[in-house]
Amino acid sequence: MKTFFLLMTVMTLGITSVYAQSEARTAGAQRTKDRLFPTYAQDVAKMKTTETPPPEMLITTPQALMDKLFPKASGAGGAAARTAAPANAQQTALPSSKSAEEVAKEHKAKQVEIQAKTPPPVTDQGQEPRKNPANTQKPQN
Repeated sequence: MKTFFLLMTVMTLGITSVYAQSEARTAGAQRTKDRLFPTYAQDVAKMKTTETPPPEMLITTPQALMDKLFPKASGAGGAAARTAAPANAQQTALPSSKSAEEVAKEHKAKQVEIQAKTPPPVTDQGQEPRKNPANTQKPQN
């Protein structure tokens, strides 16, 4: 019985979806696309007439392809040596080029800055004064 109801439901849904999308049903009414974009067909026709092929379509030879992919390295060989821009000497100074005294001074200066930034720890927290057991008062219940 369940199979019969399932089969009938699927057939009913299929028939209604086919009917909803049929040409006879939509022939008299406007499509949503036409309602939202009334000049859609004219715009598509205009785009197709003024459309130019992309530059990739104009590549016909392997050399033209290489020039398109690698514009700087055209010709035989392909790879040219490139030179880097000269860097500032202060920016490129290596840590090993400094002397031990300079490094020690910088390290001490950094330590002083760190100590100045961090507040000293509070030492009285967690330490309660000890009471003399003879002087403590007993609860009076």
